[in-house]
Amino acid sequence: MKDWDIKKLCEILEDCGKIALRHYECPAYEFKKDHSVVTVADVEIEQYLSSVLSSPEDSTFMIGEESSDSLPEDYIRAALRGTTWIVDPIDGTAPYSNRIPVWGTSIALARNGIIEEGAIYIPILKELIISSGPDIFYTDSFDGTASSLRKFHFTPFEFDAKGIISISQLLSKKGEVNMPNTVQAISSCVYSFTSMALGRYAAYVVKAKIWDIAAGWAILSKLGFSSITESGEALPLSLSGPFAEGPTRWAMPEHAVIAYGQETVNNVIKSLRFQ
Repeated sequence: MKDWDIKKLCEILEDCGKIALRHYECPAYEFKKDHSVVTVADVEIEQYLSSVLSSPEDSTFMIGEESSDSLPEDYIRAALRGTTWIVDPIDGTAPYSNRIPVWGTSIALARNGIIEEGAIYIPILKELIISSGPDIFYTDSFDGTASSLRKFHFTPFEFDAKGIISISQLLSKKGEVNMPNTVQAISSCVYSFTSMALGRYAAYVVKAKIWDIAAGWAILSKLGFSSITESGEALPLSLSGPFAEGPTRWAMPEHAVIAYGQETVNNVIKSLRFQ
């Protein structure tokens, strides 16, 4: 599949949700080398996504969380230059495996190394948010088709001590947030990104891998959100640099703060202490 087709993607995301829900009550799981959880649903959904999205013979590739380690180098090089789907079959696997309903599936599309589009589906909440060119569409009553989608506009609000900040597991365990705001470390990028768009969260402090952030950051970027990393740079929508090279390939090398307004991200990043 080469093109970003909202109607078709809604059908694909619905299929992903059905697979996840079929295993939801008691998913078989195991632990990866980094001690994170992977379930049978993660693997099954990624295999399904590969079957409907990836077509290397047509220069259409896929990078997914569960298969990234097995990709040959020539495939990766071609993917970084071509039309590439970036997927997380179940983002928030820890909540999923404990039946906490903040998990979901994310799909992003990159062309020529630049992430252009994103979609997030959270099945238990029936929330779907998806980009199409400059526009964003959203529903909280997803019925498996694009007919339930409505054009979405973000409503800016003032950042103050009432706003909740979503933070990474790493920051929650080894860092410090010197602000009066409530913080949550829920282990779900899809829920955090969707909640940023909906105004549930006022800021997001994230350190994750490309499949965790690709769809969500594509969406928030189109809504006008700002970002800043620990080193003072904006969070890129590019697959180049640390995402493409080195021993930590696909991983963000440092935390980033995402919020609406550059002044807010600057203030939040100054309040954080990282280890």
